[in-house]
Amino acid sequence: MNSLELKIPPVVVAALTIGSMWIVAKNTPGSDMAFGDQLSGLLLATGVAVMLWSTVSFSRAKTTVDPTKPHAASSLLTSGLFGISRNPIYVGMFLFILGCGFRMGNVFSLALAAGFVFYMNRFQIEPEEDALEKLFPEEYSEYRKRVRRWL
Repeated sequence: MNSLELKIPPVVVAALTIGSMWIVAKNTPGSDMAFGDQLSGLLLATGVAVMLWSTVSFSRAKTTVDPTKPHAASSLLTSGLFGISRNPIYVGMFLFILGCGFRMGNVFSLALAAGFVFYMNRFQIEPEEDALEKLFPEEYSEYRKRVRRWL
């Protein structure tokens, strides 16, 4: 299973999750739920905003935004959105996925969002945390105590 660690870019994992949700929604009639477009629109917009804001923070800090190469980080972001979540880009992706799920209006497809969280925790976030712990041992240890992984 270690062969999947840091191999599939998170944006690809998110796209595969959304694609799987769409397939499930199309193939499970009768499991529709009635949610308004306002909720899905809010989740989609918030997800995009969080991802963009977080990405700009990486750029301003002049450190890598490439999630497959956490060992290349030149600094540790701990303020702004990173003061609320250690992984705001992934929170943004999750919100976007939920927005897509609510837009599809299918309870079974929406349940696949949990698979995204599981995959990201095991194959992306844990290896990233190991790399950051090695790069910034004291600073990252303190940061982990102060800020939660997701929210």
